[in-house]
Amino acid sequence: FLNNPSFNCGGTGTRNDPYLICSEADLRQLSTYVNAGASFNGVYFKLAVNIQMQQGAFTPIGSPTTPFEGTFFGAGHSITNLTMTNTGTANRGLFGYVRGAYIDSVTVGGTINGGDKSGAIVGEADNSIIRYCTNNASVQGSYQYHGGIVGYMNASTVEDCKNTALISDAAYYHAGIVGYSTGASVIRRCKNTGTINGYSY
Repeated sequence: FLNNPSFNCGGTGTRNDPYLICSEADLRQLSTYVNAGASFNGVYFKLAVNIQMQQGAFTPIGSPTTPFEGTFFGAGHSITNLTMTNTGTANRGLFGYVRGAYIDSVTVGGTINGGDKSGAIVGEADNSIIRYCTNNASVQGSYQYHGGIVGYMNASTVEDCKNTALISDAAYYHAGIVGYSTGASVIRRCKNTGTINGYSY
């Protein structure tokens, strides 16, 4: 099924005809595809409506062994009531792990509880670009590298993003936008108005 992905609202995955994400079921299906090994390199997705999550804890899209490598256009829409409850599991976020990805213009609300490298939009980003995203979801955990937008990033860019929510952990490296960045990463024109609580840094 990985070779023939299907979403309820259609699309073919091209830039001009992206796969449309128009329901919670579609979003969960995207997570299932990626975590089963479909990286979607060169494939385009577009959030077509605002989605209020209602079916409990969400499994992040992508992991270090099965990263998301595509393009996700939020188109100014929001995903609210996004919930993750396992404080000991790393790479929590709407996207758990992305590599060579492009994500823009999506707003997230809810509660993200996670281990190392957790952020509301992306847990961990490698060589990726995240733009025009807003986080209204609290990000909390007992380990390090927590951020409102991205938990941990390498050789990546975050720009024109905003965090309004509480970021809290009991260890190191937490911030309103990016918990920790390395590899000549860039953060531009971002704003934090949320409260930051933690042990240090």
